[in-house]
Amino acid sequence: MDSMVAANSSFDESVSKNNSSDSSSSAAKSTTRSIHYDKVDLETFATETDKYIGKNVETSGEVAYIQKNPDNTDIYYVVILPKDDHASSGYSYGTVTEINMDTFDETNINEGDNITVKGGALTSTIKLNGKTLKSDIVVDSVSVN
Repeated sequence: MDSMVAANSSFDESVSKNNSSDSSSSAAKSTTRSIHYDKVDLETFATETDKYIGKNVETSGEVAYIQKNPDNTDIYYVVILPKDDHASSGYSYGTVTEINMDTFDETNINEGDNITVKGGALTSTIKLNGKTLKSDIVVDSVSVN
């Protein structure tokens, strides 16, 4: 009987240790979730894309075009341009954002909306309407302004 009590006590200590390491692991995970995004205006991001590759960025623009990714129907391509830029100068610069379908649907994004996106910056990864685009943001979060 004493050996069973000792075994149970040892088991309880092991569970307690695992639970405490799980909580410290959870605390570490929640700390790493706090991602820093460099705020950058859309013109700077679109014209100096190489400076931001692999970094987390936050930028805003007006939704000019929305298309489902033909290779992955869970992703929408959303082209954003500086507000009123496309009306005055004919698309001088902008970027494509890749937005998960669930996020897209929850946020209710439409052409003409002014949105702010936060996500990871890439370059030359998307082909849209036969052109390889210079800049791309894989979106972590989006808000309609």
